[in-house]
Amino acid sequence: MNKTRFIQLIALVLLFTTACKKKDVLPQLTRGKVTVKVNGELKTFTLANSYLNEGVLSFGNDAKKELMGFSIPEVKEGVYDMSHEKIITAIYSKNEVDYGATNGILGIGKKGSFRLHITKIANNKISGTFEMTVLPNSGNGNNITITEGVFEDIPKI
Repeated sequence: MNKTRFIQLIALVLLFTTACKKKDVLPQLTRGKVTVKVNGELKTFTLANSYLNEGVLSFGNDAKKELMGFSIPEVKEGVYDMSHEKIITAIYSKNEVDYGATNGILGIGKKGSFRLHITKIANNKISGTFEMTVLPNSGNGNNITITEGVFEDIPKI
């Protein structure tokens, strides 16, 4: 089941990075808000989903071709830290370049760091904070530091 969550998260990344290349006009998120600093630059994500039953959260920004996704063991209020959980994975993708953090439980080795704090789950919406350092999956390039991540009222789909 834990590998299933990881595979679902990877599928989400592939969906966002291989989707139609023409400039589609995507609907703006009418509920919820995601803000974050990526290497110190403030960003807002307008496409956000949560799969509460599967332990997956994903945030996208089509205009900038960016995506973040998290896979955690279960979704409930509390703190999830990569160094203490059975399986926890974070992915960041920009312009089809993928970065990741994982605790190594999937056999691919520990890399990066990730901490998620779910502060509220109510009415099929989830809110919280997060931070992470992700490394390029290719092994080449610079790490990405993501701080001050805040998500509010992200709807369950």
